[in-house]
Amino acid sequence: MKPNRGVIDQILDLRMQCRGKKVAIIGDIHGCYDELSELLDAIDWSPQSHILILTGDLIDRGPKIKETLMFAMNTPSVYSLMSNLEQKLLRYLRGHHVQTSALVKTIDQCREAFLRHQSFLK
Repeated sequence: MKPNRGVIDQILDLRMQCRGKKVAIIGDIHGCYDELSELLDAIDWSPQSHILILTGDLIDRGPKIKETLMFAMNTPSVYSLMSNLEQKLLRYLRGHHVQTSALVKTIDQCREAFLRHQSFLK
């Protein structure tokens, strides 16, 4: 069976970016930006010496969802996987009917204008 090219094209090969750098993998941040910063400080993280891979669930519960998203979007050497929560948010923003109870804090903290901005939706 041939692989689905649409899925394969979305795979990002980070082997070259990781060469010679330390790799940190962190998941389930849930908008807890301060705790993420503490973790990164504990490992003396910097975009010059590390690659940071976030395994999804950046949004949902914490007090600094927008700050978490801005960090993930704008910091060099940071890559993120899309979790079920981010997928649900994207479906909501594209006009699909979804249960939004898990998205309420994200929508309230980030506001629709930020979430619907083209740089966020790309």
